[in-house]
Amino acid sequence: MKVKNEIIEMLRKNAELKRELLYRMGWSEPTLYRHMRENSLNGDLTKVLPVKILAEGMGMPESEILTVE
Repeated sequence: MKVKNEIIEMLRKNAELKRELLYRMGWSEPTLYRHMRENSLNGDLTKVLPVKILAEGMGMPESEILTVE
């Protein structure tokens, strides 16, 4: 699974949500941007906690964050 492209684009524009991911995941800013750029199949952004953070921050169900590719 991968994070939907539209979710990545929304994340790029949401500084507060990026800060939340950095803090809760313990990532550096370059690491977050690498994950966003690569959006790898079953990558770190697709793990349970990042998906939960994204869903909460965007006000949508977790099922809307990921796509099968």
